[in-house]
Amino acid sequence: MMCAVSNRYPWNQLLADKTKFSFCTLNVKAMRGRSSEVVEMLTRRIADLCCIQESRGRGGSVRMVSGKDSIYKLFWVGKTDGNGGVGILLKEI
Repeated sequence: MMCAVSNRYPWNQLLADKTKFSFCTLNVKAMRGRSSEVVEMLTRRIADLCCIQESRGRGGSVRMVSGKDSIYKLFWVGKTDGNGGVGILLKEI
C-alpha cells in the first residue's frame, strides 16, 4: 500500500523544524523572589522546558512567570513544610 506524499516540502526539513526543542535542569534552592531571574536565564539559554529542584513551594499549583522577553508557565508541587519541591517551567509560545 502506497501513501501519497506531497513533494512540496521535503520530509527531512519538516522533521528538522519539529525537533528543535531544548530543555535543562536547574537547582534553584528557593523559587521565592527568583522567578523572573530564572526566566531571564532560560531566555538567554533558549530553553523551552526546565525541570527545577528544591523550589520550596508549599502545596502545588500553576502560575505564569514573566521575564523581559518571554513568559513561562510554572507547574510545581512541594511539601507542606516548605522543604524540597519540584517544578517544571514550560515556555509559552
